[in-house]
Amino acid sequence: MERVGSQRSPLSAFTAGLIAACAWLVASTAATAQTCDEDGRDYLALAAKALNEQRTEVAVRYIESARKLGCRDHDSEYGLGMALLEVGQYESALAAFDNAQEVAVSPEHQALALGRYAQVQENLGELQAALDMAQAARRLHPNPPEWLDAFALELDERLASQPFTRERVTRSFSTTAMGRLTPTAIRPVQQRNDNSEPTNPPATTPSQPASQPGQSLPFRVLFEVNSSVIADDGEEAVRELAEGLADPSLADRRFWLVGHTDERGDANYNMQLSLARANSVLQAVASLKPGLRDRIRVRGAGEDEPLYRNADRELQHRLNRRVEVRVDSG
Repeated sequence: MERVGSQRSPLSAFTAGLIAACAWLVASTAATAQTCDEDGRDYLALAAKALNEQRTEVAVRYIESARKLGCRDHDSEYGLGMALLEVGQYESALAAFDNAQEVAVSPEHQALALGRYAQVQENLGELQAALDMAQAARRLHPNPPEWLDAFALELDERLASQPFTRERVTRSFSTTAMGRLTPTAIRPVQQRNDNSEPTNPPATTPSQPASQPGQSLPFRVLFEVNSSVIADDGEEAVRELAEGLADPSLADRRFWLVGHTDERGDANYNMQLSLARANSVLQAVASLKPGLRDRIRVRGAGEDEPLYRNADRELQHRLNRRVEVRVDSG
């Protein structure tokens, strides 16, 4: 499993990717001509040479100089982020990976940059934010790499026993949080026009909520087995969810509650159970905050949208059983 986080890989694992990125930029003059002048391309060539010599900090300075001259694309920003992460410059690494996802030209590249952003957040101890970002990256990528799946699962497992808080709700559905990129602020590549400006998402219908890559929040509340009755120890989580959704900062938002089951059992039964559980959460939330009733719709997804497909561990089954909060973009 590839990891860039608390357990660091050897320097060569970082520099190889950065060397390749710089070499591609230097060789592909046509691809960079629109954003890079000759000086910028020279800086990238010097960065590639420095990386070949394993002078990472020197390479970082050259790439930063190229960026100031307008040489900014996914490969160079991603490579810069990797190098900065290796030398422990975490805040600068976050900025580089943010730049990389912003200028990515494919969902795969954008997702990889967001996954690395999440790994930097883990290094900074921001575990919940890291998990939210990692899951957003997995939703963006059509076939997430093994390291990203494993990283998300590890974080999910570490956080599964921690209490759900209203702060997580408000942070997840705000566009900024402590100066960090948040899932809701992500502009998916496929929704950008030729000028990289965000476009309006497609309209939704009452039976089909939007599934924006970053605009969903897994909410795990315990239910009795094969039941839609919320267990006693899930009531505090429901209270926190209600307080978070009712926060004034989210007053202009509408939401979906989407119920999910694990992949075991009869599909039709699971569909009905997932809808019943979403309705149970809605009723509990609305009893605490009546004003939310008209701002929330429900849907059951059954076993069709697991976080972890083909689960072979009880932990994965448990994490797949959830009620997901989504922004209503309709």
